[in-house]
Amino acid sequence: MSNLIAKQYEFAAHASAVTCLRVGPKNGNILVTGGEDRRVHLWAIGHADPILALVGHTTPVQCVAIDQPEQLVVAGSTSGTLKLWDLQQGKAIRTLMGHRAAVTAVEFHPFGDFFASASADHSVKIWDVKRKGCILTFHHANVDVLRFSPDGKWILTSASTGPPDVRLWDLNGGRLVHQFAHDAPVVQITFHPRELVMATVAATGVMSFWDMDTFQRISCTSDLPPDAPLAAGTRMVFSEDGTVALALAPGHVTVWEWEPVRLVDAVSVPYLTAIDDAVLAPSGTHLVVVAHVDSFVQVFQLNVTHLRPFRSLAASAVHDYQPHHHHHPHHANYAPAPADPYAAPAHPPPPRHDLPPYARPPPPGAAYPYAPSAPGMTAPPPSPHYPYNAYPYAAAAPYHGQAPQPPPRAQLQ
Repeated sequence: MSNLIAKQYEFAAHASAVTCLRVGPKNGNILVTGGEDRRVHLWAIGHADPILALVGHTTPVQCVAIDQPEQLVVAGSTSGTLKLWDLQQGKAIRTLMGHRAAVTAVEFHPFGDFFASASADHSVKIWDVKRKGCILTFHHANVDVLRFSPDGKWILTSASTGPPDVRLWDLNGGRLVHQFAHDAPVVQITFHPRELVMATVAATGVMSFWDMDTFQRISCTSDLPPDAPLAAGTRMVFSEDGTVALALAPGHVTVWEWEPVRLVDAVSVPYLTAIDDAVLAPSGTHLVVVAHVDSFVQVFQLNVTHLRPFRSLAASAVHDYQPHHHHHPHHANYAPAPADPYAAPAHPPPPRHDLPPYARPPPPGAAYPYAPSAPGMTAPPPSPHYPYNAYPYAAAAPYHGQAPQPPPRAQLQ
């Protein structure tokens, strides 16, 4: 277990209970949380002080989402109000009203300026950010799970009440296309990174894999013997190439092949008591897993190279990067791979010109460029686990005021 968990820590996220949280989908290095204190906080994973405090809601925040470029955050409240923030500007740019009850889920469209919201009023709405309004409404019980298809043409919904199914809707008019029947309510919907395959996780922990061309089930973990390690509260993440699925459940992590379904590895992780969200880092070597307990957030970094089949892949990667003796007999510039998978590389990566200016990391050796100007505020150095990812949002609107101070709680050891 000690090898699998590379890092774990806990911090006070809000002055009252945390109600929702999401990890940034691009790199897994930022976190957005919402709380009963009506605030939304943006965090750099590895630090216990928020980068931004996003305010404006007048009732407790119920759900939150961050877009793929990590430039926009949307949050829904118990009053039915939605607020949209621009992280570069550090301020709310839209307040959208249309739901008559609490917002239960929000999700960004994979391309363009659209997002979806679901509410306890049994409606699902599609919003156009630029047109500042709702462009489509359809109804499906009390939806609490939303997911757009990777091509952006469909949206899938799952409700905690009514028939336990996942419904597929055509965004061109809101037509119901198909219903995927399940034995229990679905708590997560995700997609294969390279194929048109959908994966669903039921409240019982059972995972199903679906062909989105034929809408047929490919495989299901309920087909395994009764002693298979399935549990309620499971979250699933595909590997980088999609060949296996990692299932994170309270107390253990399992790895599955999905065509046909087969258990590959299982590891006990007692500290992993709850999972709210998980993102595989771009390196494919570790998972960022987050959970909340009362007003605290727990963050785990799991080194998946200690699991099969990642163990053999990591070994082959190290072998591939051995120096070529016949070309470089003295190996003066060769730097062996660090033993710590999160240690800084020997040489910084090349600059990324595809990023917007505010998100580009500083050149090696440069002074910290995002130090906030608010009196009394000092910016901590970048996390050693993400040495080339500085704070892209602090320059726009640094966090003002004191960090949240909930009742004391014992720290994880």
